[in-house]
Amino acid sequence: MLAIETRNLKKRFGNFHALRGINLEVEEGTCYGLLGPNGAGKTTTIKIILGLLSPTEGEVKVFGYKAGSFQARQKIGYLPERVGYYAHVKAIDFLRYIGILSNMSSVDIDARAEELLEWVGLGGWGESPIGNLSAGMKQRLGLAMAVMGEPELVILDEPTSNLDPIGRSE
Repeated sequence: MLAIETRNLKKRFGNFHALRGINLEVEEGTCYGLLGPNGAGKTTTIKIILGLLSPTEGEVKVFGYKAGSFQARQKIGYLPERVGYYAHVKAIDFLRYIGILSNMSSVDIDARAEELLEWVGLGGWGESPIGNLSAGMKQRLGLAMAVMGEPELVILDEPTSNLDPIGRSE
């Protein structure tokens, strides 16, 4: 099954053509990257797939559902280029909140949050206010956020920004 399908995807901002006829087929279970220079339309494409922007022309489907539909949104975990965190909120509480928003069982939320903090290298930092974390640690927390609800599709925009060389290789 196709996780993402775009057909003749176009986006204009006034007279500026951000996207000119993008056709993608991304199979479920595969890893796919959008590469290009700044301003090439990578983030615009992602925002259209997420349903945050509407295309000027073309169509986008996520697991067969129209991009932005409730059914499509339920299947996606997303790490934006920049995450706006509340500095006073503890890292573990942030992930718990994401679990609630993802309709996770209350029984599973704590275990999943702890597991993900370990997975992203933030074990022992769960009780720390997010404002006390470094930029790289916040990026790692964002990765945990994107997969907290065990989505079928994970979309990461600039996932290695703010990570040090060791963090990038991990």
